[in-house]
Amino acid sequence: MKYLPAAGFTLIELLVVAAIMMVVIGGSIAGYVQFNEYRTLVTEGRTLENRIKMAQNKARIRATKLCDDDPDVVNDDFQGFRTTISATGEVNTHELCGATASPSNTQMGPITDSFTPTMIFAGGSTQYDFFTPQSQHDPEIGAGSISLSSTKNRYTITISSTGVISSAITDL
Repeated sequence: MKYLPAAGFTLIELLVVAAIMMVVIGGSIAGYVQFNEYRTLVTEGRTLENRIKMAQNKARIRATKLCDDDPDVVNDDFQGFRTTISATGEVNTHELCGATASPSNTQMGPITDSFTPTMIFAGGSTQYDFFTPQSQHDPEIGAGSISLSSTKNRYTITISSTGVISSAITDL
């Protein structure tokens, strides 16, 4: 009686291939998680930066909706915008109304929906005022920086004393 040669793979060969596949799949999942975290950081950092730039640009072109039309504000002279960032990272932008443009003269509701980043916010509560060129205030711009962090990267937004807003992504 003749035996035919066996066709197929041995159990050892199958286990080696399965182990190699698990290592490759595990590495790709870890890479995807890091990439997704990086993209989330960049997206939220740009959203935060754009909120600040929006307030600055709207102040330059005097884009007001609330100050000039609000019957409850006695002196409704539009002065600019205030962007407030809370200690938790929540961002709100308000119009500054009245001759003094004091915090009590900010409009009650924000002009944009509130935005709170999901990444780690590094920094305390702060506010940036952007006055119109026609404002009765000297152009005082609060210089400083705001940072969002993930496990491996940091997105930093810097506002200079001249009003230039820039950003950078760095490794931790």
